[in-house]
Amino acid sequence: MLMIVLPPGSGKGIVGQIIKLLYPVNNHLMEQYKAARQAYGAKLARYKGLPPQERQAHRPPAKPAQNFILAPGNITSAKLIELLSVADDSYVLLICETEMDALGVASRSEHGLQLSTILRQAFHHEQISKAIKQDDEYVLIKSPRLSAILAGTPNQLPKLLHSNADGLVSRFLVLFENLPPVWKDTRPCAYCRPLDDHFLEIGEEFFLKILC
Repeated sequence: MLMIVLPPGSGKGIVGQIIKLLYPVNNHLMEQYKAARQAYGAKLARYKGLPPQERQAHRPPAKPAQNFILAPGNITSAKLIELLSVADDSYVLLICETEMDALGVASRSEHGLQLSTILRQAFHHEQISKAIKQDDEYVLIKSPRLSAILAGTPNQLPKLLHSNADGLVSRFLVLFENLPPVWKDTRPCAYCRPLDDHFLEIGEEFFLKILC
């Protein structure tokens, strides 16, 4: 897990290009989920249309799982556990944010209090489990696989690392640099290729290799 801490206006937003490398893969998974969701809706409608006695003899259709590889920083503890349970040991779930306080604010909310615990357990691939009385829900992730790449300013750091007592900071490789402010001309170069196009092309090449 990587954390990049730089002053404002120092170019930390370049971290966002990493996400573009995985856009094609994630978009493919999203299209599969949308198709499965539509099929689920049709099956559920047919199930609900059955007579009561006939409906009792059938099980309701299973809701499709969201098997994405990109997880947002603004996420609840329950949703992160759900995405990790679907990923299991098949692939690594990635949280990549250019503003680390997106994850920091979520971890302070009522529904995100366990995010620090999940990050620490996932770092060591330690078992993560959850049991809820409602619907008898039980989730067990034997070997969670989670990676995080976060960038932000020094002022955003306390929003994520509330203290060093829980050891979350020790799970991150922290790159800190107090760069002096230097004026940079941000006008696009007339002859330079946009970085967005460059990284999206690499992402497409990577996706095609996976399909092959």
